[in-house]
Amino acid sequence: MGGAAPDAVRVVQFWFGPVDDAVAALGIGLVTLLSAAGAWRAFPVLSADRRAALLVPFLLYPLVYYVVGFEARYRQPLDGLALLLAASAFIPPRADATARPA
Repeated sequence: MGGAAPDAVRVVQFWFGPVDDAVAALGIGLVTLLSAAGAWRAFPVLSADRRAALLVPFLLYPLVYYVVGFEARYRQPLDGLALLLAASAFIPPRADATARPA
């Protein structure tokens, strides 16, 4: 039971930034929350394979970092995808969600 608390802190630090740096935590936390909102808006119009292409990195990549000590740079490979999803939180949905781009 003693190992559960440090693991929970690592999960929070991965997704919401370092607990000892409020400015960095605010920025990382904002990107995390906005990317979750963007995923919520984008997923209904995406096919299953496109949803999987977005979800698999977010589900599998962080697993090893929940076990090792936190470093802010560990999250950087996911930041590009997170920023794309965060941007989709601000883009209005298409009128015809079934239309495919040319």
